[in-house]
Amino acid sequence: MSHDPFGTDDGATADAVSFDVGRTPLVWIVSALVTAVLGGVLAFMAQGWVLLGAWFLAGPASFGLIAFFVNRDTRQRLKPVYGQSTLFPALYWIAIGMTMVAVVWCAYQLALFVGKL
Repeated sequence: MSHDPFGTDDGATADAVSFDVGRTPLVWIVSALVTAVLGGVLAFMAQGWVLLGAWFLAGPASFGLIAFFVNRDTRQRLKPVYGQSTLFPALYWIAIGMTMVAVVWCAYQLALFVGKL
């Protein structure tokens, strides 16, 4: 029995070793994008205090999902092998942009409503 410098003296070959492959958690960034769009559409259609709910969807909820995505993606990148999705960069920046536009639109509509009180 020979001494293995990596501590695998059990006779396992390199073919038997498997790596945990990290993947981009696209479900979270898609959820953030859908939440931002939903908040923006609700701001177009709603009036009154419902706009506050639209602002919450477009702002804190969407940014929270983006933050959760970044957290999960960082955990996946720490794995030995990471396979990044080709959709990731585009979806990430579209989600950020849509969230900012939806928050501004909701805040504008909410300000117009509160100004009429």
